[in-house]
Amino acid sequence: MSNEGEPQAISKRGAWIFGLFASGTGLLIVLVAAGVIPADERSFGAPRWVVGAAGVAFGLLALPFNWIAFGPGERRFSGGMALPFFWVSSSRIGEWTGRLLFGGGAILIDLFFVWVMVRGVRQLLRSRRERAGS
Repeated sequence: MSNEGEPQAISKRGAWIFGLFASGTGLLIVLVAAGVIPADERSFGAPRWVVGAAGVAFGLLALPFNWIAFGPGERRFSGGMALPFFWVSSSRIGEWTGRLLFGGGAILIDLFFVWVMVRGVRQLLRSRRERAGS
């Protein structure tokens, strides 16, 4: 039984799922950059090593957003706004507001992962069909 308003701790299994999900995003991008998953060279807007580095950064960036939003324990947030040479500080932001903001970012990153995975699998299947047909 939990008190209303208190955050629910994510299970150890749930934490692993989030971690693997976020890490898989970066891994998929790295595999495409390394040529393990075939991709048309024209689809790269940068050298493969840059795409691979972005994949590593993306996988690592997703982890803290998911942990802050969905991980166990209390979170304390404060807010403010920064402009060049100007800082406006505000009071403490509630835990649920902070988790909601980080959760929104985490969900966007996770949705991007799903999109990349679906696109990658479709491209892999298409290239296998083309090889089998030739």
